[in-house]
Amino acid sequence: MVQSRFLTQALNDLGIDEERVAEISAEYTELLDALSEDDKQKLLNDDDTAFVPKEIAIAFKEIMDGLSTSETKVLEAYLALSKAKRKKLDFVLEHPEIHWSRMTQSKKMEPIVRQKSISM
Repeated sequence: MVQSRFLTQALNDLGIDEERVAEISAEYTELLDALSEDDKQKLLNDDDTAFVPKEIAIAFKEIMDGLSTSETKVLEAYLALSKAKRKKLDFVLEHPEIHWSRMTQSKKMEPIVRQKSISM
């Protein structure tokens, strides 16, 4: 009674959170059910109740290493550039197909991001 009268918003928030936990639990169960037996042995703990983070990281790396798109090729070329800021700035300006402004930048890269956003 106290909850429903004085803590109405907290009670509503709790109900929303409980619904979300139920949704996540259902999604998790669907993911587990969709795995092949080989994947289950490789990616799940002995009880088949939880993913093994280390194995997930290894599988993710394998998938990402095999992934190649026009965008990843541009990003790899960018990373291969020397430390010269001017070369990197020119490269960024030459490749507008990459959403550079959406990326988290290091402090060293802030001038490039500012210059890029000014030129847009």
